[in-house]
Amino acid sequence: MQFRVADYEEFEKIFSFWEKIFGWDDNRKRILKNYVAAGVRAGTNKIFLMELDGKLVGSVLNVISSVFYDDVILNKASVGEVSICGDFQGKGFGHRLMEENQKFLKREGIDFSRLGGLTKFYSRFGYVSVPTKSYKVFLSSISGGVKKLAVDELLGGSNNRDNSKIRELSLPKELGLWESAHNEFHRSYYFSEYISGQAIEYWKLRSNSSDNIRIFGYFDDSGELCAYIMSWGEMLENVVDMGYRSYESGLELLKFYILSAKKLGASEISFSFADEDVLTSTGLVVRKVESLTQTASTMISIIDLEKFFEKLKGVFAKRLAETIFADFGFEVFISDMGLSVELQGCGAKGEKIVVGLPYKDLVSLVFNYRCANEISNRLDVKAGNKVVAIAILSILFPYTGKLFASFS
Repeated sequence: MQFRVADYEEFEKIFSFWEKIFGWDDNRKRILKNYVAAGVRAGTNKIFLMELDGKLVGSVLNVISSVFYDDVILNKASVGEVSICGDFQGKGFGHRLMEENQKFLKREGIDFSRLGGLTKFYSRFGYVSVPTKSYKVFLSSISGGVKKLAVDELLGGSNNRDNSKIRELSLPKELGLWESAHNEFHRSYYFSEYISGQAIEYWKLRSNSSDNIRIFGYFDDSGELCAYIMSWGEMLENVVDMGYRSYESGLELLKFYILSAKKLGASEISFSFADEDVLTSTGLVVRKVESLTQTASTMISIIDLEKFFEKLKGVFAKRLAETIFADFGFEVFISDMGLSVELQGCGAKGEKIVVGLPYKDLVSLVFNYRCANEISNRLDVKAGNKVVAIAILSILFPYTGKLFASFS
């Protein structure tokens, strides 16, 4: 069995391989082909192949990106299109493919990966089920007292609105404006995409007639971009990225965008992520979509635990520096893996806290799906005080209740 990364010239052959396995409709096929090909060409998409005597028998698509974590940039892989040729299915080849792909991600310096699939299968490779969050905004009239209010009435009336500060960005020429604004606006969020030069090349290749990527911007009096919305879809029905410098500019642009989508015939808009308070401020019906099932879900894996936390030691030290726990040492023992990871070294007179917890709980804390209090009954405090241990965990992994993970 041989494993390697595909070249761009092999993309058509690989895509035909996927078509036979997944049986997509024409629309799904067109969309997927455009964005995967763009990523392979730009170097952000790595297709990992499994071959037997020169024959392609399996493949995995790894979409490589970077994300913010305070002032640290982490490397992320979104894993998809895990596929095994029909003759080889049910014979353990899928297991072998995933094992080798995880090793490949480790060699590539990937810090964590994300995928959607069967929990029973992917949990074998270090993946933990997490709830996904998205929003739908419905563009229909709703009751407002004694009468139904139209969308433009709910948004404060479209006829009197000054839209002179709003325009669509010219793509790909003005992608740099979006890049700068995105990296500025999202830096304070954990696990929000960091747009690198390589990522810009990817988006340039996606900005063509085969795609429906559009970016709308709100500009201040000096011509500076204060808010933007990036969307996909013929009716602007899918928002994949949104950012703003001020709440007011973000809300104003959002109202303009909603009316534009309504004019094109959209009945609802899906937001891959968003600040819920801004969406609800429009006055429209907003529904939060959360999914987590026992059989299939979104899952996350930390590829190399020791290297992952080594990168974040400076962040942890900074978080504890202004607290009464600044001199404390803190070590986590991952009970179901038999692995200890030091998160914070002791100061001159510091006490050391050692806590045992399952890998699944650690992932949930790191990626902001649970707060420390929620897992307190599963903490095994091997050294130190349990109350102190929970307090330190809360400082190291502050729970905000909303994970802002763009392009997830």
